[in-house]
Amino acid sequence: MIDPQRLAVYANDHLAGATAALELLGRLASAPDAPASDVFARLYEDVLEDRRQLEALLARIGERASGVKQAAGWLAEKLARLKLGAGAGDDALERFEALEILALGILGKRSLWRALGVVAATDPALAALDFARLEARADEQYARVERERLLLAPAALGSERRAAGAAAAPGPAVGEPTG
Repeated sequence: MIDPQRLAVYANDHLAGATAALELLGRLASAPDAPASDVFARLYEDVLEDRRQLEALLARIGERASGVKQAAGWLAEKLARLKLGAGAGDDALERFEALEILALGILGKRSLWRALGVVAATDPALAALDFARLEARADEQYARVERERLLLAPAALGSERRAAGAAAAPGPAVGEPTG
């Protein structure tokens, strides 16, 4: 049997992550020049639904969402925004890093659903939830975010920026002496 209080702590940590993800996705989807705003808008709806699943899970075990942790998730996104905005003014790099943050969060959510699926096999309070479907949805969400992240990688990290800026001296080749 699950310990409802322990599960509530774990679920609330993920709810805080969902709060941060929703803030970040809302910002990405509404950016005036966002090339993948439709991807972000769809992902926003998916994360919102996953958040509802967590809230329903908490209700099912007689627990509630923690306002303190939700506020922490909101604040974490604001701090991430400061970090992302503190770059070299490069929108591609900022979006790239935002997508990487989202990708890592989705992998964490996938782990949540997988762990709860294992526990659900022995606990009737969780047995009614389809954790395999939720895990598969997280896999699909990750694939979408990762596709966008990798499409953005050349602009964020590649030679496009170098060619546009001042000529930068290339570093030494692998194995080449540096001095």
